[in-house]
Amino acid sequence: MQTTFVSLHPMIKNRILKFLDYLFVLRPTLFFPIWTIALVGAYAAKRFSDSWEPMGFWTGFYIFTLYTVTIGAVYLINNIIDRRNDAANNKVFLIADEYIPPRRAMVYLSGILIVVSILSIMVSLELFGWFAAMFLFLGVVYSVRPFSLKDRPVGGVLTSFVSGFGLFWFGWYLYAPAAELMVWWYALPYVLAWVSISMLTTIPDSYGDALDEKETIAVALGHNKTQDYAFVLLILALIFSALTWDWVIGVTGLLALPLYFLMWKNRTVQSTLRTIRWGISFLSFAMFYVFPGYFVACFVLFFLARWYYQGRFNLLYPTWKTKSD
Repeated sequence: MQTTFVSLHPMIKNRILKFLDYLFVLRPTLFFPIWTIALVGAYAAKRFSDSWEPMGFWTGFYIFTLYTVTIGAVYLINNIIDRRNDAANNKVFLIADEYIPPRRAMVYLSGILIVVSILSIMVSLELFGWFAAMFLFLGVVYSVRPFSLKDRPVGGVLTSFVSGFGLFWFGWYLYAPAAELMVWWYALPYVLAWVSISMLTTIPDSYGDALDEKETIAVALGHNKTQDYAFVLLILALIFSALTWDWVIGVTGLLALPLYFLMWKNRTVQSTLRTIRWGISFLSFAMFYVFPGYFVACFVLFFLARWYYQGRFNLLYPTWKTKSD
């Protein structure tokens, strides 16, 4: 007989859920795109860099674990700052619903930052610098006032550009640590696609953002223009993929192109969500082929998340389906 959250004893179920709350408050389902953009950077270094150096499995696993936890800390501070806005957007987030009180979340965040700092310094000061820059820019400057770049149309797009380059460069740096200006050229098509998807993610949240007086690009320009600009960025990504002879972003961008066209034709939030979910998934699927271990990690996390969200919220998540599907 298959064991599920529903069939577990209520006391055991409650203990497991409380434990997993502290994992899922880091929003691990959003690790997929963060992992993917770093891995495409690593793979690009292997193909295009003269200074590429193989990395041992355990060293890579250790560094990627610290990278993942750092990004989890970024999502955690974003959730703490945005808890009221998340509630307005009807999102099921653990801090917004106070499964984890904000004060306890801050203590948890402090512990994560201390542990990551110590463990990264044990590797190198340069690695610590990467993680510190990620957290300060993507977490503090992006979310915390008076900066709050995510609440401004130009600031939000700028953050997407910088984060896209930074995360791609981090993956490149792991396998080609020698400084190379060429990384910017090979990162460009990926960053354009990254910003395109990032712009689209502001559309589903635009109602709550407007109520909270946040001027994201979807609030400032409206849904249609945001979709138009995102479509243009995808076309540019395809052009630069041809100029850099990069099959990965070229093929995955072409696969996403029909979704962008349907989104542009239908002008609905559902079609936008479909484009977001499948757009980044195509790139992840390409990385499954290159890094088979990545498929295993995503497979385990996907079904653990399905198990958790079903047990905690009776919610089918993550999913590629939208309400209209």
